[in-house]
Parts: sequence; C-alpha cells; structure tokens
Amino acid sequence: MRTGIDPTVDYAFKRVFSKENEALLIHFLNAILQPESSRQIAGIDLITTVNDRHTEDDKLTIVDLKVRDTEGRRIIIEMQLAVTRAFRERILYYGCRDYAGQLHDGDDYSLLTPTIVICIVSRQLFPQDKPHHFRFRLTAEGCSEPFTDRLEIHTIELGKFAAEGDKLWTPLDQWLYFLKNGDELDVRNLPQGLADPQVRRAVEVLDMISQSELDRERYEQEFKRRKDMLNRDKLLVEYESEVARAEGLEKGLQEGREKGLQEGRQEGELIGRIRILCQILGDPVPSVEGLASLSLEKLAEMAADCQRRARERGMPV
Repeated sequence: MRTGIDPTVDYAFKRVFSKENEALLIHFLNAILQPESSRQIAGIDLITTVNDRHTEDDKLTIVDLKVRDTEGRRIIIEMQLAVTRAFRERILYYGCRDYAGQLHDGDDYSLLTPTIVICIVSRQLFPQDKPHHFRFRLTAEGCSEPFTDRLEIHTIELGKFAAEGDKLWTPLDQWLYFLKNGDELDVRNLPQGLADPQVRRAVEVLDMISQSELDRERYEQEFKRRKDMLNRDKLLVEYESEVARAEGLEKGLQEGREKGLQEGRQEGELIGRIRILCQILGDPVPSVEGLASLSLEKLAEMAADCQRRARERGMPV
C-alpha cells in the first residue's frame, strides 16, 4: 500500500530528516554536496531554524532545517515549493545573515566557517537551462579558483527531475525520486532504482507516519497549512506579474499622452493591486465598480495600507 505521505510537506520532511534519523540526513547532504572523500560529512548537530532578530527592523527568517557538521560548516536546507519574484534575494539574505551572525564583537574573522544554503524548489528557477542541480559560489572570469569557499548556494529544481524508478544512477537521483514520489511509494514494493538502504529507510518513516493516528493528524494539519500557503503564494505571483505588467505599461507611455489616459492606467493598476492584496490578506475583496468610484489619491492610500499590512505579516510584496 502506498504511503500517502508527501515528504515535501514540512512535518514529514522534518520527521524523515530528524535527529533520530541522523544517518538519513547525512546521506542526503553528502548526495547533494558531493564533497571529496576526505570531507564527507560524518556527523551533524541540528541547530535552531529561527534566526534571532537583533533589532526591531530585522526580518524574521525561518528555514526548514539548519545543521552544523563536524568540520563546523553550517548548512541551511529549505524546501520552497512556490517561488516569488524576490526568491533569490531572500535566499542570499539567509546565507549572508547566517555567515555574518557567527561573529560577536571582538571575534577574529578566522573563526568564520562556511555557510551552505540548499534550496529545493518545485518551480523552475532557470527554465533556459536543462540541469536540475546548480552549485553557486563566488567566482570570477579568468580566475582558476573561487574568491572564497565560505558561501555556497545549491538549487535543486524538482520540476526538472524526470528520472524513472529503474534509472536512478546516483544517490541524489534516488533522493529526488523519493521527494517527488514519496506519497506513491509502497515500502513493500519499491522501484528497482531505490536500492540504497538509507533511502529505503526514509520510505519506511513515511509509512510509519501514515500508520500513526497522531502523526497522520499532524501531517494533515501541515498539509492543509501548506496548501493555504501555496494558494497565497500563487496570489503573490499573480500580484507580482500584475505589478510588472503595470510597470511595463507605465514605462511605455510616451511623453505627451493625455493626462486622462495616464490616470486611467494608474487607476487600473491600483484597483488590480488592491484586489489581489485583499485576497492575500484574507480581507473582503472590494468590487471593481466600488473602487473605480474612488479618487486616485484614495486608491493609492488603500494600496499602500494593504501592502504595509502584508509586509508586517512577512509576505514578500
């Protein structure tokens, strides 16, 4: 019987890669990072997944998993299914903040250890490129070595991974197949390609979640929350597309156009922005006719207020 548990859902993901299943997480990280044999991760410590805010203005950043290996390398793993316009900036922020946050006043820079960010996404970040796994480092054209190995970002696009169950040639192939198809797997009848004992053990963890009434209830709650967040993020993507479209229209307006036409463009942009932001916030969505009866100044005020409240809730609008 299939597990019925999606391993990309936060509750299941953290159960599979928990402290109790440390060997699974170590195997997963080595499959992604592919370090030299002498630098294979042998042990890890789980550390907090909430970055403390040092001031009221700092962003609160929450990631799925953060670990420190035996060499002191700090590894952030984030499962992000929806990708909004500022996604790359946010991931870079996570990495840089973690790296800089290692030092306190008076500490020597030599104490800094590498920070590695691993982002697993369902949408395509780089649709023009075929590979599903990229490693980004600080490099320069014409230089034979990176500027530093202290900051590294890995992106894994699940949407590009299409290997079949009997053609999983690497440990990473097996893990990505598990992440994409975990809810359809049957622990008693696994595909031939899922030969690694650690990946098979991960499927067993999903099966145990499905058999436990309490675990299943917690999983379903998280599944619903994730679905709500995906709907919200979908609206964010639509909002960003609408803003980008409006910005393009505004930029394309030729000098000398009549003021009425410009105001019409502005009014349409503001009405669309307000309606989408109200959906994101869960507010009643005002009608187009009602909004159209308001002045441009009032529409701009409403849009700014909605955007402010969305940002206070941590939404990247």
